[in-house]
Amino acid sequence: MSNHSSTTMRTTVLPTIFTCIALSVPMCNSQPEPPIPQEPKIGSVRFHLVIQGRLAIKGGGSGDFSDYKTDDGIRVHTRIESWRSPDQVRDAMQKLRNQANRIVDTHPKLDEYGRTIGERAVFLVQIGHSKSSLAVVAWIKERDLYVIESPNLDYALAFEAKFYPSKTTAN
Repeated sequence: MSNHSSTTMRTTVLPTIFTCIALSVPMCNSQPEPPIPQEPKIGSVRFHLVIQGRLAIKGGGSGDFSDYKTDDGIRVHTRIESWRSPDQVRDAMQKLRNQANRIVDTHPKLDEYGRTIGERAVFLVQIGHSKSSLAVVAWIKERDLYVIESPNLDYALAFEAKFYPSKTTAN
């Protein structure tokens, strides 16, 4: 490129819908089918980074996002939204919670020592008109809103426990 001026890219991330389809095709009819694999222990789940980037959020927020995929194909989307004021971050959390069709849990988010660091909610959001839902774990810490989304609630909670441990989620 001959033009060396810096360019800023603004990204808006809309709610992502993850769909997993598993197909089983027998290799040979004369062989017995292998046993169905058991659900892995959540503590042993490995999260592999797929993509990450920066966010520019309507209303004055900014932040970062990351998408992960587990060994068994489950997707996990995370983002940290940074806001200019405590009121803005509370409004962002409320807008997110208003999308919920089922609240699973609400209680304060604790750090690894058991100290309260902010408000936390776990809820399910219906995906369009389908029967599928997206699990969301979200909490406030100062002027930041942390969000973890996955089609599997156990994996969303496992991600939180692994990367954001607290007194209630640490093993």
